[in-house]
Amino acid sequence: MSQEWYYAHGGVQKGPVTEAQLKALIPLGQLLLNDLVWRDGMAEWVKAGTVRELFPAKPALPPPPPPPTPKRPQSPTAATAAPVPNQSPQTTGSAAPTPIAPAQSSVDVQNLLQNPLVIVLSFLCCSPVGLVLVGIHPRISRKTKLIVFGCLAAFIVIAMIIEAIGSSVAYKQALEANALWEKGKHEEAVAIYKSLVAGESGGMLPDSMKPTVYGRLIDHDTSLGNVAGATKWIEQADKFKVVPDVRSEEAQRILSSLQEKRRQKEQLAQTKAKQEEEQVAAKKKAKELSGKKLAALRALIKAYQTYPKGDVSPNEMRKFMESLEKQQEQFISIPFDPQYNRQEAKEIAELYLDSVYGLYNGQHVSDLHDHIEPIWQAVYDDVRLPKRLRRQWEDELSR
Repeated sequence: MSQEWYYAHGGVQKGPVTEAQLKALIPLGQLLLNDLVWRDGMAEWVKAGTVRELFPAKPALPPPPPPPTPKRPQSPTAATAAPVPNQSPQTTGSAAPTPIAPAQSSVDVQNLLQNPLVIVLSFLCCSPVGLVLVGIHPRISRKTKLIVFGCLAAFIVIAMIIEAIGSSVAYKQALEANALWEKGKHEEAVAIYKSLVAGESGGMLPDSMKPTVYGRLIDHDTSLGNVAGATKWIEQADKFKVVPDVRSEEAQRILSSLQEKRRQKEQLAQTKAKQEEEQVAAKKKAKELSGKKLAALRALIKAYQTYPKGDVSPNEMRKFMESLEKQQEQFISIPFDPQYNRQEAKEIAELYLDSVYGLYNGQHVSDLHDHIEPIWQAVYDDVRLPKRLRRQWEDELSR
């Protein structure tokens, strides 16, 4: 009979399994080099990578430090003790020691970060993260790391040199175009200006020269009556946060008109956003008040239910009316907008008509009646009441 094995994988102790079953877990990745294993005859749990029956060729273990040595439990019946292989007491002196599984999750994360595909994707999506992963990778030699970092630094330097050369060339071309413009050769100058500001990035023209270039492009199209062209250059300049240096009165008028439209559009957007914020705040406030309104109405109903019956003294009736008016005033003083609280308005109307109106025998106070009426009207079609109460209320309103 083959010996039974126990193993700890992913922080969970498992077993018993046969040696063949345990070996079958290795290609599936369910038994790793750092996982702990134990069988009868072993003094303590050991790493699977050190057991020649499981891994014939002694593998190189990963760099993380080994886990703390498990302590032998005091009693084989302890709740934390590992299961003891099914053997007689004569052959087994003590229970198997409880394993302390290695931090498998941290090992898995480390292996993931060292995956070449993860490093390549990190370079494509976020170069700094890729550089960090290369720098901390234990399997990449120092020489290879220096080559990678050196190539990246060379690439950055070359890009900066190319940008500086391009900017210098654009600056010289702008000076040539300015000279042509001053000589009255506007068509030739405009052709150069257009090439300098072409593209989504606005070209490589220095920022200090952009106001002049855009201003002359706008002036030129305006002089030809090409308002659409001038508008296009104004919008492009605005996109790159450039204020064109226009000279002609017509170009200044077009620029001022577009700037005013943009200002109005921004102001309208701000006003709309503010109104939406106020509306949200009003709904939130109305929701809070609706709860207080319903609570006050229920308190008022409770007060109506204490209406004195039979012969009572004038003093008792006076106290009742004072208490009733106090509850009524509290209910009326709470602001309420049926527009934001339609469901609560419906509940208020139904509670009033079905409870207060009936309990007080129709002799309700006019102030309360006048206060409930607009709430009732706002949700008239939604309120479901017995026909008697609805007819009685409608008759009251028609007076």
